[in-house]
Amino acid sequence: LKAIETIPTPFSKMEHLLYATRLIPLCVSRHYANKVEGASIGADDFLPIFVFCLLHSLPMYLSSNIEIMTTFTDSFLQSGESGYALTSLETAAGVINKLEVQESIGN
Repeated sequence: LKAIETIPTPFSKMEHLLYATRLIPLCVSRHYANKVEGASIGADDFLPIFVFCLLHSLPMYLSSNIEIMTTFTDSFLQSGESGYALTSLETAAGVINKLEVQESIGN
């Protein structure tokens, strides 16, 4: 996810984001492959993991890159799986911003 800020085009940024969001369920299913039959994750499980991954990578210009992807990609790319990935990124960024605000005021 950190590499998104070094990728030059909005389309390539979206592709990289989509790749990153596909890796999370894949890693979870591989981890539980021999432990739980049919292990998969839903949106309720995906988002906290995605927030953790985003916190771990913490791109410096996250808000700017979200704006670039939102503004300069085709509306077709903002639907379906790509749209879900972008919405997840926006939501995760919002969660992180809220955590930072709460930390700064001591709550």
